[in-house]
Amino acid sequence: MKFNKHTDENFTIIRNDVLQDKNLSWKAKGIFVYLWSQKDDWTYYQSEVVKHAKGGRDSLSAGLDELQEFGYLSITRNRDEKGHLKEPIWDLYPIPSTFSPKPENPTQGKPTQGNAKLTSTNNNKNLLKEPSCPKSKIYDDQSPYYKMAKALSNLIKQNDPSAKKHNLQKWADDMRKLVELDKRTDKNEIWAVMNWCQNDSFWSTNILSAAKFRKQYPQLKLKMAKEESKGNPLEPPMSDEARKRAEEAKRLQERIEAEKESSAKEREAG
Repeated sequence: MKFNKHTDENFTIIRNDVLQDKNLSWKAKGIFVYLWSQKDDWTYYQSEVVKHAKGGRDSLSAGLDELQEFGYLSITRNRDEKGHLKEPIWDLYPIPSTFSPKPENPTQGKPTQGNAKLTSTNNNKNLLKEPSCPKSKIYDDQSPYYKMAKALSNLIKQNDPSAKKHNLQKWADDMRKLVELDKRTDKNEIWAVMNWCQNDSFWSTNILSAAKFRKQYPQLKLKMAKEESKGNPLEPPMSDEARKRAEEAKRLQERIEAEKESSAKEREAG
């Protein structure tokens, strides 16, 4: 089949990376192109963007989640001198970014009804150039956050062996945010919630990324505590496979804590 392109002067230059990324749905790619076509420092209103395509708010939110998960979109909020949250800052990347500069007293998340500043990290002129250096890997295999991300990824793949490849660098950063920004410092609790949600018939089909795990963590924790206190006799006992995964996660957490303690002692000795 012959393919012809009919162009005019009203166009947007965009890298092929995002368009050819097999991890992204067509929906996410379309949302990226729409956002990229806007001018720098464009004020983003989710309620307004929804009007420009079919699918509604849920579809838009799902596409934005994908872009965040695979490193094309970063959302941060800084605080002013009085500790009040400023408007969200959205950074759009033409190639996947494994990290972004850490702002002072940041809060991560997605605005729902409000507005945000959208900034593309490159202009159209620079899009024609290759990046001057490769992406940095900031979480090595021994990082506790990487191990948490890997554990969640393994649990998800056990439930769905056909699951797409996960961006473990992005997931590790989401785990870091869960601990450091959201102040979820009880890692034993995190492991318990992680295993519980992937053994729950409802949540195991909804928690499919570290970003979603972080977003729903407060609700997951409450649900888990409620079910444990209820002790429903009609609920089937944990399967051998589920119990095995829970024990493996617990052992992994114990190793992480031991490694952290050992590293701390080495630093003190040095």
